[in-house]
Amino acid sequence: MRIRRQSDREVIADQGRVADTFWRRFKGLMGVRQFPTGHGLLIVPAKGIHTHFMSIPIDVLYLDREGTIVDMDVEMRPWRIGRVRRQAHQVLELPAGTIASRGLQVGERLEIDCLPTETRPSARGVECCGPGPAAGGKAAGSRG
Repeated sequence: MRIRRQSDREVIADQGRVADTFWRRFKGLMGVRQFPTGHGLLIVPAKGIHTHFMSIPIDVLYLDREGTIVDMDVEMRPWRIGRVRRQAHQVLELPAGTIASRGLQVGERLEIDCLPTETRPSARGVECCGPGPAAGGKAAGSRG
């Protein structure tokens, strides 16, 4: 999965995966010790998150159905509970520092594209965006 800013097509994450079942959403990034630049976890559906059992801080983008950033948490530390964002439909977890380094702001729209190889079932499930792959490999927030 690739995530780009719509206005200038800058890549925000090019190694994304999706948490679109109860257990994948629940596990999220628990136990992850490294979250390199370029990685991301899209949690669908979600209006809020927690960072329990995490050992690293993360940047968090709250997105509506169209992929517009409705709120964000910068460098959310482990063992925190984020407040619920009623406008959000999905949450994008990114490595700490991504929001600042990319200059992301509330109101910007992101494109979320599933690559053809990511739509195949695997031992870890379909590695793309819920209903998106069945509709031509596009996810919520993507154009076309």
